Amino acid sequence: MLVAQISDLHVRAKGERGFGGHIDTAARLTETVDFVNALSPRPDIVVATGDLVDAGAPAEYANLAGILAPLEPPLVLIPGNHDSRQALRAAFPDVARRAPSGFVHYAVDGYPLRLLMLDTQDEGRDGGLLCAERLRWIEARLGESSRPTLIFMHHPPFDYGLASNPDMHC
Repeated sequence: MLVAQISDLHVRAKGERGFGGHIDTAARLTETVDFVNALSPRPDIVVATGDLVDAGAPAEYANLAGILAPLEPPLVLIPGNHDSRQALRAAFPDVARRAPSGFVHYAVDGYPLRLLMLDTQDEGRDGGLLCAERLRWIEARLGESSRPTLIFMHHPPFDYGLASNPDMHC
C-alpha cells in the first residue's frame, strides 16, 4: 500500500499569499496535486495532516477544496492548530460524514493497512493535545482489529526539543 502524506499546507483565501506575503501556498499545493497525480505507481490514498489552512476561515477552506478537487487518489484530512473543525466539516462533506461532531478523528478501512486519523488540535494553542478521551479512542480503535495500523496526527506525540513549538501534552 502506498500512502502520500501532505501537511502544513497553510492555504489562504483565493489570491492571498501566506507567511507575510512571501509564499503562494495555493500555488505550491497545486504543484503538489499535479505531482501526486503524476506519480507512478500512484498512491492508494493521500492523507493531509493538519494546518490545512492558515486561519480557519471558510474562504480558505473553499480555496483548499478547489485546489484539492483534481487530486485523483482518495483523500482524507484531519485538522491542525490553524484549522477550524466546523469550517473543515462544512467544506469537506466526507469529513463531516466520518466525524460529524466533536473531534475530527476516524478510522479508514478498506485498505491492506488500517488508517487512524487522530485530531490532536488543542484550540487556542500551537501545541497539540492527547487527552484521556483521545487516548481511549485510540485504544478502542486499535482493539477493533488485528490488522497493521498507521496512526496519523498533526502534532508529534513526543517532546521534539524545540522551545518555540510547544510539545504535545496529555
